[in-house]
Amino acid sequence: MSQSQGSGGRAGGRVIAPQGVLPFLFVVPPAISAVLALARGDVGRFGQAAGVTALFFLAAWLIRRGVKAAGTNRPFPGRLLGAVAMALATAGAAWFLAGHNMIVSIIFGAGALAGVVLAYGCELMPSRGEGLSADAAEVRQIVGEARGKLERLMRARYRIQGAPEITQKLDGIKGWIEKILALIEEDPRDLRRARKFLVVYLDGAGEVADKYVALQAKGEGASFQPRLEALLDEMEKVSAEQHGKLLENDSFDLDVQLQVLSDRLKKEGVA
Repeated sequence: MSQSQGSGGRAGGRVIAPQGVLPFLFVVPPAISAVLALARGDVGRFGQAAGVTALFFLAAWLIRRGVKAAGTNRPFPGRLLGAVAMALATAGAAWFLAGHNMIVSIIFGAGALAGVVLAYGCELMPSRGEGLSADAAEVRQIVGEARGKLERLMRARYRIQGAPEITQKLDGIKGWIEKILALIEEDPRDLRRARKFLVVYLDGAGEVADKYVALQAKGEGASFQPRLEALLDEMEKVSAEQHGKLLENDSFDLDVQLQVLSDRLKKEGVA
């Protein structure tokens, strides 16, 4: 399961720093510089330091808001805006307060931008378990239904006699289904990408297995077995590719394969 960004943890390989508190530390140095400039009566320097301090504070506040909003139903692009503000504040501090030239200041700003994105993520690059997702109740319902269909598949599997190749392929299908359901539970957004697959795949697999059991009972299983093995091979291949697509957050090329599988199931009279 995805960990809450509020408590610190990982999201899509990026470290989420606790509650977005650390950026507020960057406010301290320019604030001290502003106080010292004011004490010396250096109004120009005070204005520069105060401006940089305000930018750092704005950046920290935006990042904190963005971290808190991540994974909720109230999205706020705080981390993105905060990263930009942090870059501007850092470049300003390097140029106005540290006396670096423009090129060096820009480099410092770019480094600050990259640091914020690496530490807190960015709304433009949502990570697994982050951002808007399918409704939790809907996910529980669909995953529950899928597990019920999986049980149906396994009941048919244990009624098959004398066909180890078939039962082995059904066991492989069961394994892929469980992996896919685990991904959906980990990241409910995967439900959108996997919904069509689950409908075509699970219903089809159960009906194919039931049909084979019925044919075996009539003594006609041998004639259907070669077609069934080829069909199960195709289903296992598609399921492995579906699992890979979910891991990559990609569903572009799978619809065509699912349509081919659906047509094949209809040809066998099970969809």
